[in-house]
Amino acid sequence: MSYSVWCIRLLICGVFAVSAIGKLRGRGALVAFTGAVRELTGLGSRPARVAAVATVAAESLVAVAVLVPAVHRVALACAVLLLGAFVLVLARVLRAGRAVACRCFGRGAAPVAARHVVRNVVLAALAGLALAADLLAGPAAVEPAGLALCLLVAAVSVAFVALLDDIAVLLTPISK
Repeated sequence: MSYSVWCIRLLICGVFAVSAIGKLRGRGALVAFTGAVRELTGLGSRPARVAAVATVAAESLVAVAVLVPAVHRVALACAVLLLGAFVLVLARVLRAGRAVACRCFGRGAAPVAARHVVRNVVLAALAGLALAADLLAGPAAVEPAGLALCLLVAAVSVAFVALLDDIAVLLTPISK
């Protein structure tokens, strides 16, 4: 397994962990996410609550499983599917022209934008590439220094992904 696969596994772990933790950081965060799920999907209150809890559970499971050698490939495949589902839901909202907060990371009320769809497409593509590369290359020795570098690269990448809305605000020109 190459270091690039490790970087992506750590990235997927971090993104899904930050996302799940953000939604679980307090009752208010989970309630807000449940409301967002209801608005994003058009589900009723009870089905939206079930979908919100299932989403957080799936994100948590992927975050852990992607680091477990025996199941990391299944976890990468699940990450691709989960991210694909997110893309479909967000793209549907965008096409409808609705201003709905995603609460992807449990905070922030920025409405769904093309950057959210692109973010999830890129993450899904990376997870798919890591899975394919891992299947083709198989296991390989990993040096601690290389793994530490992968952790650093992943941490910076996770921060970028989690703070994407804040970065977008900083890069938006101020209108007069």
